[in-house]
Order: sequence, then C-alpha cells, then structure tokens
Amino acid sequence: MLKLDKVRNDEEEMLGAFEEVQPFLLSLQEDKFNIVAKYISLSRKGSMSETEIAETKKLLRGDVKKMTTNLSEFFIRIENRGIEKGRQEGRQEGIQEGMQKSLSEIARKLIEMGYPLEQVTKATGLSGEEVTDIS
Repeated sequence: MLKLDKVRNDEEEMLGAFEEVQPFLLSLQEDKFNIVAKYISLSRKGSMSETEIAETKKLLRGDVKKMTTNLSEFFIRIENRGIEKGRQEGRQEGIQEGMQKSLSEIARKLIEMGYPLEQVTKATGLSGEEVTDIS
C-alpha cells in the first residue's frame, strides 16, 4: 500500500496530498473516475482480487501509470520533507545543547573566579540549582 501511514496524522499533509491528486482525478473522464474510485475503495478494504486489479489497470491503461507516478513522486516529496524536518529539529537540538554547555562552562569559570552564586545565575540565566550542580 502507499506510504499513507506517514501522513495520516498530519492534516496539512493530507490536504497537500489531496491538492496533488485532485488535478489528476478531475482530468479523468467520468467512467474512468468511477473505475478509480471503485479501485481505491475495494483495494483499501482488501477485497479486490488480483484479476480485478489487473482488469481495472487494463481499463485505465496509461491513467493508472500516470496516477502511480504522480503519487510516487508526491510521497517521495513528503518523505523528503519529513527528513528535512528531522534534520532541522536535530540542528535545533544541537544548538540548544551547545548553548547549554557554553553557559555551564561560563558558570564554572565564574565560580572558579570567586563570583557569588547570585551573580553567576544572573550572568548566565542558569538556575541556582544548575550552577550548584556544575561546581
């Protein structure tokens, strides 16, 4: 089955999926549209035999190939968006961790220089507990 599990819970992605497929569906003649609708309905229920699938594909000829290509390309784009989103989140986490390490290092140096806890927390934005854990 198509990689719909990757977009089922994301309403925006589903709307995007519909927008991607809609022009193709609208371009079909009514009889072919009905065949596609029946094909999707039956194949989702798992009640379509291999023979019925083959006959449906034969009736639709190039339309199925075009739709499959369009959907495949669409889901590749969705997958790539997910990968990029994951990379962005990873970069953001890395930045946050780096900032936290820097603040911890600054706090450690300020403590070593003899600054009082109140000034270290004010300078770094760390809590008193966080500064105490560092020292």
